Amino acid sequence: IDKDGNVGIGTTGPIYQVDVQGTGENNLAATRFTAGTGTSGLFLRKSRGSTVGTNTIVQNNDGLGAIWFQGANGTTYTDAASIIAYVDGTPGATNDMPTRLTFSTTADGSGTVTERMRIDSSGNVGIGTTSITNKLDVVYNSASTSGGVYSANSSASPDIDAVPFFANLTNATGTNSTSAYLFRGRSAAVDRFYVYGDGSGYFAGNLTVATAITSTRVNPRSLSLSSTSGAITPDSDSYDQVNYSLTGSSSFSNPSGTPVNGQKLSIRIYAASTQTISSWSSTSGGYRAIGTTLPTSVAAGKTVYVGCIWNSTDSKWDVVAVATQA
Repeated sequence: IDKDGNVGIGTTGPIYQVDVQGTGENNLAATRFTAGTGTSGLFLRKSRGSTVGTNTIVQNNDGLGAIWFQGANGTTYTDAASIIAYVDGTPGATNDMPTRLTFSTTADGSGTVTERMRIDSSGNVGIGTTSITNKLDVVYNSASTSGGVYSANSSASPDIDAVPFFANLTNATGTNSTSAYLFRGRSAAVDRFYVYGDGSGYFAGNLTVATAITSTRVNPRSLSLSSTSGAITPDSDSYDQVNYSLTGSSSFSNPSGTPVNGQKLSIRIYAASTQTISSWSSTSGGYRAIGTTLPTSVAAGKTVYVGCIWNSTDSKWDVVAVATQA
């Protein structure tokens, strides 16, 4: 025990109140022998009192206790990691001490710790961010391709329930929250996809489920009813359903675009007055009726639907259904 009251164990020059040094195992142990549930404890306390024994209430962002990890650098010791508890709000006179825990590590090439994760006073977890608004916020600020959140089950034969990620919207009473988001993805403040608790959802673009059904969409893209006559060229790249209101004799040219095998195209044709369809292109990339007949006219006030499927082998839009309003 030196003149400043510091206690040294294994050293004659303690620099802390308790300084334990040694060349062998250097451990601290606290053991409690009891038949109950009590444990051994380590208490790290903080008071704003300026004299020993003065109990003065702490304030928001005050540090309450810390565990520091350091490594020798050949001259002194460099900070490597830390776990620190801070007041996380306004404490009350009794039984009110909002607290957050921060976890920090030192990056390669640095000698200063950087906060990596925190648990706030509400129990919310933030990784890569100090502004937490959800139960788990992960913020990725790097151009590297190795980042984000990755979840996998590497078992050779995983149980059917051993899913890498599981979202459950069942509330405390056992009722499903059908109107809440189960999954949601946004970019540039615009929804790109989401799934509700009842299984309904939305995808802004193509949904690739498997190679055989690439470019199948959850919500078909539809062209609003367009008044037209003469040569008509449906756009299969931009729309899954095209709607036309014939104002004169018309013909259907090859749809434009680069469709994939099995892609569907629905053509809706309406006429306020009786109109004729002089032809349907049958060249490569055109139409081929399969078990049905392509319409040659549309009666006044009636609608005709033409259902097509792209056949990449023959480079044809196979027309598999024609329905005429009675």
